[in-house]
Amino acid sequence: MSGQLVIATLPGKGGEAVRIALDQRAGVDVVDIRIVTVLSKASRIPIPTKIGLCLDLATLPELIAALSQAKAKAVDLGLLEKGGAGLA
Repeated sequence: MSGQLVIATLPGKGGEAVRIALDQRAGVDVVDIRIVTVLSKASRIPIPTKIGLCLDLATLPELIAALSQAKAKAVDLGLLEKGGAGLA
């Protein structure tokens, strides 16, 4: 893989967001889940912070399974509607 491939950016609060990207670190393909922040409202360029994690891309199916379990539990607890939209 040449360069980072941003898959999604999920909005957060206070100018922060969570960015999910595919990347390569030390020759290993990774999924990078990181907090990004916009330092300048004029440029609106998201800058990655040190807060986040890189997982070996081979663990992506396990991560997806765990997130699916979290979603199902949130629905069971009434924290999330079955279609996915939060109740709060």
